[in-house]
Amino acid sequence: MKYLSALVALATMLLPGRAFSQQKKPIEHDDVSRWKSIEQPRISDDGNWIAWTQAPVTEGDPVLYVREASTGKTQVFPRAANAVFTEDARSLVFRINPPFDTIKAMRRRKVKDEQLPKDSLAVLTLSTGALKKMPNLKSFTVPEKWSGWLFYQIEPGGPEAMKKDSSETASPDSTKAKTPPAKKKSTKKAKKENKENGYRLVICNMENGIMDTIAFVEEYAIAEKMGRLLLSTTGPGDTLHFAADTFFDKAGVYLVDLEAAGRPRPLFRGKGHFQQLSLNQTGTQAAFLADTDTTKARIKPWQ
Repeated sequence: MKYLSALVALATMLLPGRAFSQQKKPIEHDDVSRWKSIEQPRISDDGNWIAWTQAPVTEGDPVLYVREASTGKTQVFPRAANAVFTEDARSLVFRINPPFDTIKAMRRRKVKDEQLPKDSLAVLTLSTGALKKMPNLKSFTVPEKWSGWLFYQIEPGGPEAMKKDSSETASPDSTKAKTPPAKKKSTKKAKKENKENGYRLVICNMENGIMDTIAFVEEYAIAEKMGRLLLSTTGPGDTLHFAADTFFDKAGVYLVDLEAAGRPRPLFRGKGHFQQLSLNQTGTQAAFLADTDTTKARIKPWQ
């Protein structure tokens, strides 16, 4: 009798399972395209703010979620990712991507990379919900253990581009205006922002909103615990077409003390390429690799 009861119980478990297994719907491609993954979870230092990105498993646009733990209020930002809280938990900085379908369609038409829509930088003030955006983003850095500053590089065509000098435009009353002397056209080519020459670096004081732009920055690094910035620049060139700090008029490596009112300190001035910039935790010691061979030879003299 004991064995008979066990067989009946086993049959009861197996029969429904077999019936259900026959009714399972096979997974199709459309099903996979709807799957989402939770990525880049973040929490502010005060523990009151949480951020995460929900991204398609296959392809598509990510969505950034920002939740206030004390109230449960959630904000949603389409096409946003790479969120970073500032150390003082006042702001959230993140990247906004162009629509995925738009980029995909343009690539199919073989549109050049420089003509594709660029990413944007977004800064969210957590207490008020105010959002500021800056176009043409290349990269950004937020200090982890000190606050008040934001660093980002932008590609050509950014908001810091200077407008044409008004003296070169026609006067509203051209019959009364004196014709200015003709200016000689410069034979020098404008220095382009690219991987070799570097891109403009914007240093933003988040307390007062003041921004400083440094031209043609190849690479930069910040100290872990103090407000120190180390950067390398190839110099502004002869035809700088946007407003930038004139102190960095020569190529080289500079140390900027953001907590002091003094001018940046040049550690090396001269043409070359500088890589692997590094600072110690307090920014009192710097290290970098320098290639001062300015020849365009593919094979260097020592190779």
